[in-house]
Amino acid sequence: MMGKDVDGDDGFIRRLTEPVRTAAVDKANEVAAPLIDGIGRRKRALDQRISSRERRRARREVLKRHRRIGLPFPWRVYVQRSRNAYRHLIGTIESLPDGPLLDELLSLEPRVVAGLDACAEAAGAGNALSLRADELRKLVPSRRRFARNDHESTAVRSSRAAIAKLEDAVNEARARLSEGSLAMVEVATHALDLTVGGEMTPRVERLVEDLVALESSLQRVPRKGFEY
Repeated sequence: MMGKDVDGDDGFIRRLTEPVRTAAVDKANEVAAPLIDGIGRRKRALDQRISSRERRRARREVLKRHRRIGLPFPWRVYVQRSRNAYRHLIGTIESLPDGPLLDELLSLEPRVVAGLDACAEAAGAGNALSLRADELRKLVPSRRRFARNDHESTAVRSSRAAIAKLEDAVNEARARLSEGSLAMVEVATHALDLTVGGEMTPRVERLVEDLVALESSLQRVPRKGFEY
């Protein structure tokens, strides 16, 4: 009497068909692998396009935010100069293919936007200080009225001191904004230089350091009027 298969009929059938099933799976995997890889590439490309659209939308919002500058000369010049520098930086970024340089400049872009926002805020504060000084000048009598009389009231002397203090603050704001807006132009120029070769990472790191210093400098511009 022949020995019975310990696995039974099911075990015999499984062993019989397993090589066939394995070969079929291998063949299916071989066919499916390029398809799966292609789907992955298309998904990554789609994600990249979505990300690019979001970045372009955010850039348009930044430019729109600083497009209509309701500031008089010279304050609007500083904001316009910084805005134009940002536009040039965008042009450089959007002209680059994927790669380390693009990644570096994309990481730099938020700093530039922060610098532009800080520049606009500081310009508005400087203009407010200038208007306050103008108002006080209208209230203080001309020095020629005291040409024959050296006696000025305490209030007049106090007002003159306040005007002098405001003028110092306005001059400081203008100096810092002039320096800061020119630094923004330099950042955009250096970013363009990076596209034609040279040391990449150290130069970009220096640009970031310059922008951090710029933001800190602009934040020190007085934001409020003085109490007299």
